[in-house]
Amino acid sequence: MPIPATLGRYRVLGRLGIGGMAEVFLGEQSGPAGFAKKVVVKRMLPHLAMDRRLVELFQREARIAARLNHPNVVQVYELGEDEGRFFIAMEYVDGLSVLQLARRLWGAHRAPPLDAIRRIIADAALGLHCAHELRGDDGTSLGVVHRDVSPDNLMVTRSGVTKVLDFGIAKPTTSDALTRTGELKGKIPFMAPEMIRGEAIDRRVDLYALGVSMYWLLTGRRPYRGETEFATIELAMRGEAKRPSALVRSIPPFIDQIVMSLLAKDKNDRVPTGLELHRLLARDLAVDVDTVRDLIDEAAALPDVKSYVPPSTVGTLADLQVATEPSSSVRRPRSPMLARGPKIALAAGGGALAVGAVGLTVLLIARADTPAPPPPNAPEEAVVAVAPPADLPPPPPPALPVSEAAAQVPAVEPAPAVNKAAAPANRMLAVKAPSRIVWRTVQGAELGRGSGELRVRAGTREIVAVDPAHGGTTRVPVSPSIDYDALPRGTLEVRAFPFARVRIGSLDLGTTPIAPRELTAGSYTVLLEHEGNVVKRTVKIDAGKIERVTAKMSER
Repeated sequence: MPIPATLGRYRVLGRLGIGGMAEVFLGEQSGPAGFAKKVVVKRMLPHLAMDRRLVELFQREARIAARLNHPNVVQVYELGEDEGRFFIAMEYVDGLSVLQLARRLWGAHRAPPLDAIRRIIADAALGLHCAHELRGDDGTSLGVVHRDVSPDNLMVTRSGVTKVLDFGIAKPTTSDALTRTGELKGKIPFMAPEMIRGEAIDRRVDLYALGVSMYWLLTGRRPYRGETEFATIELAMRGEAKRPSALVRSIPPFIDQIVMSLLAKDKNDRVPTGLELHRLLARDLAVDVDTVRDLIDEAAALPDVKSYVPPSTVGTLADLQVATEPSSSVRRPRSPMLARGPKIALAAGGGALAVGAVGLTVLLIARADTPAPPPPNAPEEAVVAVAPPADLPPPPPPALPVSEAAAQVPAVEPAPAVNKAAAPANRMLAVKAPSRIVWRTVQGAELGRGSGELRVRAGTREIVAVDPAHGGTTRVPVSPSIDYDALPRGTLEVRAFPFARVRIGSLDLGTTPIAPRELTAGSYTVLLEHEGNVVKRTVKIDAGKIERVTAKMSER
């Protein structure tokens, strides 16, 4: 789409991005005597501007956000119209999203200090509290709920202040005309159970999402992560999350308690308000905005990456030295494949927690040819520091990213010692694949991940390759050497009327119309979403063939 020269009274400097509902530009408002102010301008996409309901949603975002006047909320300046399309002009924030901040630090083998995380989340809690307490002109509470809190909707400015942005699906609980029962609005990994069930919601769904964001910042993992969105929903509804300290030992008990309270399945068990959460996190907190500002400056100078070692793999600063020495709290690799790659641990160059003052050194620990059995008292939560995964969303948010699974050692029993010469009941397969690929038996038992060697029973004819990123499952004939990238491929075509956002697994393909997608032959789950309506299709893509998915996304 062409970039306009102006939008209303704002000169357009460039396009920042395109989302499912709007495109975002960097603009500038100019005035006499050299006055100039940068702004962000968000304009509805042209094919949505004719949809009355979506226009009302867009206008509602502007009306809600314009009422919010708080240092921890991105300010909205104007709702305007240009050539029949509405736009919102808002504050330009010079800084990084929490997603970008964490990803850059982890990519450089650094971890955000615990106290900086406390400050960031405490700031966000105050911004949300401002929205939750918003009142109308008559003094009546509007009961605003953001409904889309995640690391990519929290911005940390160059001055060290965290701001909440994007109230695009915020909803006053006093206005139900634009929402329907059963609609899922927001990012599924950050949705509270009552929101998934379609029950009445209040501010506590935002606090739950803030808890998921804090858990991710602390550990590099989301509390619930399935191989598909539907599996993630099932875990969020019925699963039990590990305490953050089970993944990163240096996290103190009181942080565990705060995070697990935010993640409570019963909303009545959660921290009740953003103000109370701020008080809990800011109590005895020595870190001020200057420290967070220094952290942002450090991260801004680092490249943005998608491959990194999350803290749940190597521990935070207090854990790093421990990770370099054998310990009963570290589980040894149990599969031949996982034993082959070098393991990575991080050692702190100094014991202080001062941001930017700690040098981190990557140490490669030589592998043994034969993995040792696990210590008899190894705790279930322990993980091995393995090689950096190839790709992690985030999940981020946002997602959130696939490689958390690749960073964990599968909890399987150690294989018994086998004399190959005397017992030809097993055979070894050499496999080559991205680190996210999970190899399983046809019955579902995990064999290993990524590239290396797999041990299978003699006579096995097929194994299964699972791609969590695409949600694909492919049956692969057994041969001495298997290259995942060389497996036969087919094509997926998706058509939706009037349009829909399309996902396969955790991969977002965008909003239709979309180009045909070439995928490894196998079975996939296609998820189509339009105005909260969700259509799920399971398809089988055959080698060299085109599989077409057509859906009518009618309103409920």
